[in-house]
Amino acid sequence: MQGFRNEIKFFINLGEYELLKSKISKILNLDPNSNKEGYYTVTSHYFDNINRDSIFEKQSGVIDRKKYRVRTYNKSRKLKLERKVKRNNFIQKKSSYLKIENYYDLLKKDFNFLDLNNNNEKLFFSELKSELYNPDIVTEYKREAFVSNINNIRITFDSNLRTYINHKNDIFSNNYLTLDVIEQPLIIYEIKFDNYLPDYIRSTIQPYTNQRFAISKFVISKKYFKLNTWEDN
Repeated sequence: MQGFRNEIKFFINLGEYELLKSKISKILNLDPNSNKEGYYTVTSHYFDNINRDSIFEKQSGVIDRKKYRVRTYNKSRKLKLERKVKRNNFIQKKSSYLKIENYYDLLKKDFNFLDLNNNNEKLFFSELKSELYNPDIVTEYKREAFVSNINNIRITFDSNLRTYINHKNDIFSNNYLTLDVIEQPLIIYEIKFDNYLPDYIRSTIQPYTNQRFAISKFVISKKYFKLNTWEDN
């Protein structure tokens, strides 16, 4: 599908993480955005509409669904507004860089700063405004990433997933408490690529388990603030 990438997710344990990381580091490059310890922190502020479709569609198994978030790395003031579409094992992302003051505009549900001459931002404006999107939870986790120019391959290990307890906090709040939302020591292992994986890479990165999971960090975090029993599914 044009504009879509493959995305496959697994839960793995610490032993498998150590084995996979050792093998992958020999054939792929460490993400250049990593710090000297070999990782970076991902912080995302999610938005959901008045019907709470972002969580309801995921829990209901809707094949074609979307979510909005503001994302930054290592708490940088370099922000992106992202629209992520998920279609089975395929994803598509559209994004636009965001000024810090416009992030706070979004939190006040003011979308008028979006440039209607920009195709992405025109789409964002239409959906965010007409579907009555509101700021929701903030998630944060540690990411170790390995990359290759071959079919834009990206392998990530995500750990220490947590969410901000107070929904009034934003990404840059100074005083905030977090809640660990994933059973330790499970790690989220993700494989993303365009088109196909070369055989030598596929054989190296294949985890011991073949069981794929439809993992959503947003949904995992939301279950601690659930309003309905179906949100446990």
